[in-house]
Amino acid sequence: MQTRFTGWDIGLLAEYHYDGRDTIEFGGQSFNTTPLNHDLFGGIRWALNDVQNSQFLGGAITDTDSSETAFFVEASRRIGSRLLAEFEARSVNFTTPDGPLHFVRDDSYVQFSVTYFY
Repeated sequence: MQTRFTGWDIGLLAEYHYDGRDTIEFGGQSFNTTPLNHDLFGGIRWALNDVQNSQFLGGAITDTDSSETAFFVEASRRIGSRLLAEFEARSVNFTTPDGPLHFVRDDSYVQFSVTYFY
C-alpha cells in the first residue's frame, strides 16, 4: 500500500477553567461545587493528514490551588479499510487528601482497542 504524505497539522490547546459558583459548607468545611475551579489545561493535537487518518491528542490539567494534575493521551490510526486501532490513557497524579481530584486518584487506566468494520 502506498502512502501519500500531505503535511501534518499541530494544534496547541490552552484553557483556564473557572467556576464562579459559591462553595458549600458541610460539617464545618468548605467544598467547591466542582473540581474544575481555577484550573489550567494545556495540550497538543497532532494530525498526520495521511490516508490512515493517524492522529494524537494529549494534555494535562492542573489545579492551581492544590497542584493536582490529571494527564491524558489519545491516539488512533486506520489499518487498511476495515480496521481502526485506538489507544487511550488517563492518569491522575500528585493528589492531596483534601484536593478536589483525590477521589479519582485510583481511576487511572490504559486502553488499546482494534475495531473491525464490515
